[in-house]
Amino acid sequence: MWLAESPVGPVVVKVLANPHVAAGEPWRTSMLAALAARGYPVAERLWHGRLDDESYVILERRVTGLPLATMDSETLDALLALVELQAGIDVDLEGGFDVARWVPLVLFDGWEGWWDAARGGSPAAASVCERLAALVEPARDVELERSDFVHHDLNLSNVLAVDGRITGVVDWEGG
Repeated sequence: MWLAESPVGPVVVKVLANPHVAAGEPWRTSMLAALAARGYPVAERLWHGRLDDESYVILERRVTGLPLATMDSETLDALLALVELQAGIDVDLEGGFDVARWVPLVLFDGWEGWWDAARGGSPAAASVCERLAALVEPARDVELERSDFVHHDLNLSNVLAVDGRITGVVDWEGG
């Protein structure tokens, strides 16, 4: 990822080698525009396309702010209000991503390999993973809403803020 100056101001250039990003990007770009129309602070996608057979490029306006290092109750409330804006956005799954199908596959069937990677980090990490797996197990048969748009990696490093005010949520492609 690079920060660059352009005629439209500061931009972020992302080059990703993830085939899932390339496949879903036209849909994701339209969904981010729909979120922005709801008042959700996301970077405007200016361009996206293939660089070569393996790489995909995303060009977006830079969002001001720095990643959150901590979160107080006021910031948490603001972030939860943003998550609510993701609900019921009526995702057109054609060309898109069925999060309702994906989340249970990741949580319960090991898709993406994140559980294995985290467990392999250390015995302490493996212990935390086992406790987390037990916490989510009761949700195994819960059917998720298909009309919601989910971030996939909503953590403090992807929430930008200035003086405690959230200015943007970034890294929607999970890359």
